[in-house]
Amino acid sequence: MRLPGFVGPAYRSQSKSAAADECINLYPETVESSGGTRSVLYGTPGSNLFVTLPTSPVRALWAGDNRLFAVGGNSLYEITAAGVVTLVGVISNDATPATIVSNGSQLMIVSGSSVWVSNGGAPAIPTFPPFTGVVNTNLLDVAWVSGDQFTAAMVGAVITINGLPYTVATFVNASNLTLTGPAGIQTAVAYQVFGASNVTGTAGCYLDGYFIILRPNTNQINVSGLLDGTSWGDMDFAIRSGGQDRLVTIFADHQELWLMGQKTIEVWYNSGAAGFPFERIQGSFIDEGIIAAWSVAKVDGAIVWLAGDDRGVGWVMAATGYQPVRISTFAVEYAISQYATITDAIAYTYVEKGHSFYVLTFPTANATWVYDLTMKQWHQRMEGATSNKAPGQFHATTFGGVHFTGSYSSGKIYKQSINYFTDDGATIKRTRSAPYVSDDLQWVRYNSLQLDMQMGVVPAVGPGSAPVVTLNVSNDGGYTFGPNRNMAAGTINQFTKRAYWMQLGRSRDRVFKVTMTEPIECAFIDAFVELSKGDGS
Repeated sequence: MRLPGFVGPAYRSQSKSAAADECINLYPETVESSGGTRSVLYGTPGSNLFVTLPTSPVRALWAGDNRLFAVGGNSLYEITAAGVVTLVGVISNDATPATIVSNGSQLMIVSGSSVWVSNGGAPAIPTFPPFTGVVNTNLLDVAWVSGDQFTAAMVGAVITINGLPYTVATFVNASNLTLTGPAGIQTAVAYQVFGASNVTGTAGCYLDGYFIILRPNTNQINVSGLLDGTSWGDMDFAIRSGGQDRLVTIFADHQELWLMGQKTIEVWYNSGAAGFPFERIQGSFIDEGIIAAWSVAKVDGAIVWLAGDDRGVGWVMAATGYQPVRISTFAVEYAISQYATITDAIAYTYVEKGHSFYVLTFPTANATWVYDLTMKQWHQRMEGATSNKAPGQFHATTFGGVHFTGSYSSGKIYKQSINYFTDDGATIKRTRSAPYVSDDLQWVRYNSLQLDMQMGVVPAVGPGSAPVVTLNVSNDGGYTFGPNRNMAAGTINQFTKRAYWMQLGRSRDRVFKVTMTEPIECAFIDAFVELSKGDGS
């Protein structure tokens, strides 16, 4: 009989006794010519090292106009198709992911709560217009009279009073400053401060000609000048109006601006208003927040994120409009609930072979979960044979459709492809643990198991030329497994060879686990088990 559910997603329940289905470094695909009656498990992509950045870790990747840029540590780099790394400039680094966006002629980098803009050369921090007004002075003391009030950012800046330069020593309040040197006693004289307020932000995006940033620790968004990231007006801002929870990030998609808070989300659009170009779309309010700022990504017309609200945290939502739907399973949510930290989750999306993947990595928890939006199923990815997370946490596609990923734990940037069968030379362990086989918990004797898999598509010599596939069985609900049972998986052109195990003992319930670590194309098509009901004695 066919082993029920052998080709299927990952689903390890809170209790392994209920479900212990593993799908690691494999993903299901429906054979469309079968009318949906047949599926196969294919191996996930491998990776080859492309370049190692001089500074690490990789904090962002961006591709456009057949160019590739990366943030590594405190530096912005451009990488050519030949792998030549060029330093563009130095930026701030707070050891969190960065953001790179473009308006077509400039790059904006949001990094370390600072905003940097590159016109093709070294990135620089833009500033808001100078502060101007009228003050009174009494030696070291400066009192505001009219105009722009003082800010704490003025400390250390040069202030021009009545045409003469001084330096701000301390910020007392919005109406009072002190200087490092006396300015005499003056009444109703002009003042000006240049560069006292850098443009800062914790998240950024581009929409309709504007760079948009989320100001640190606020619900305020600011916009740049039209197609000019070096120009920012101190009055070109708005504060979210729908919800009062703190904004976590902002995101642009389908000509809309998503303001994503801890508990709620609201969507804005470019209304063309004279004062501020964006305003909220009526009816777009969403009672779901985002728990991890870097978990939001878009693919196939959907926005996907790790959600939370007043009820709790730790499920994955997808929205193709303003009615998001839960796409995580109970099993995935249970796994997430066991991670000590989930606010550092990082996600990216990519499309390959018709599959649209949402790749969600938890760096502290050392885990990667992947949702296939095409198949609507989850699987896990692990680097090599030991790490529990995928090798790359950032993604970009360029140079003719090459997929690149960047490692958040090093300066390595990889090429990713289904035609690579190792993780930069490290073994990829592909595992499928099938659903339980049981006859109402009665004794069943298992006479044989046959694995239908691709055979004979291997190199003539070298690694993978004599592949082996391993079977393990569990008789206690997937808690423990017996010894490895290795089976030859066919040398070159042995297309009809079978992987066949016999005399597999008896149990009241049984979990079959199949594993392959060979550097070859992997395709598990089906499995068939021959059994005898009863104790078989």
